[in-house]
Amino acid sequence: MRNASAKITRRLALQGIAATSALSAASLISSRGQAAEFVYKYANQVPASHPMTVFAQKAADRIREESGGRLDVQVFPNNQLGGDTDMLSQLRSGALEFFTISPVVLSNLVAVSSISGVGFAFPPPTPRGRQWTASSAGTFAARSANSA
Repeated sequence: MRNASAKITRRLALQGIAATSALSAASLISSRGQAAEFVYKYANQVPASHPMTVFAQKAADRIREESGGRLDVQVFPNNQLGGDTDMLSQLRSGALEFFTISPVVLSNLVAVSSISGVGFAFPPPTPRGRQWTASSAGTFAARSANSA
């Protein structure tokens, strides 16, 4: 004779499905709880192998570690989020938190930021008014070699 408690009923099956659903939902909530509290994006225009990007990634990893996973800085090198003007627009709208930008691009919004380019508007100074050229340097090197 079969054991009555081993019989699967519709009620027992529905209770099992409900319990499985509740456990699945609990696991999703707990895995979502492990996500970072703050997620920041950092973008630049240099390749991933460039030292600036390499050290930015190291800094992002260390920030994640020292914040206990609360702050996650995502690094997007090589114009992955668009060109300089696109990323500047994203920065202004709040879609991007950090961006390495050239003063030339920023000067479209803030004119004084192009001050770094003013140095190229003037000729280079010469020592005591004498201009050293490649030919005079070669003559000096030839005289030094002959006199030795």
